[in-house]
Amino acid sequence: MIENKADLREYLEAEKKIYLPTRKKHIEGFMLGSKNYHIWKYLRILRISEYHLNSSGSYHKLMYAVNRRRKYRLGYKLGGFEICENTFGKGLTVYHYGPVITAAGVRIGENFVTAGNICIGFKGNAEDKDRRGPQIGDNVYMGWGATVIGDVRVADNAVIGAGAVVTKSIDEEGAVAAGVPAVVIRARGTENV
Repeated sequence: MIENKADLREYLEAEKKIYLPTRKKHIEGFMLGSKNYHIWKYLRILRISEYHLNSSGSYHKLMYAVNRRRKYRLGYKLGGFEICENTFGKGLTVYHYGPVITAAGVRIGENFVTAGNICIGFKGNAEDKDRRGPQIGDNVYMGWGATVIGDVRVADNAVIGAGAVVTKSIDEEGAVAAGVPAVVIRARGTENV
């Protein structure tokens, strides 16, 4: 979570290295309007919004509102990025345009990678009265079209296959899950389970 300017710089530098690793790539991305440039620009606004949300004072409230509006407008242009503040740790990587939706209350660790078109949130039914969202560990990969819903945990280094729907916790670190509903198809250090 970004709590001060040092944290903000750390997050921004880590994510800029992913999308625009060199000055040449940055200039090229700006001039050509590349996908990486636009996704990084969205993440930059997201991180600045998080900084202002987590800071106190009238100035920060105003700047949070301004940046949140900018975030929504750019998210719409990117095909439906709707990422709530304070959900992702640093090092978020999104490979493609398309919906990336997270609900407030979801917590996702560092170095999360996705192809895109994902949803991470609540079940959205009467059983989900406490509105506890998923808790996802570090270094997790989610394939295109994957969904994680409900009060579930996903361990570090897990891989969630394309189109998978995770409704139960994946407790083993490094597990590979796929299917609807998702099941672990390979545990860490094994060929097939």
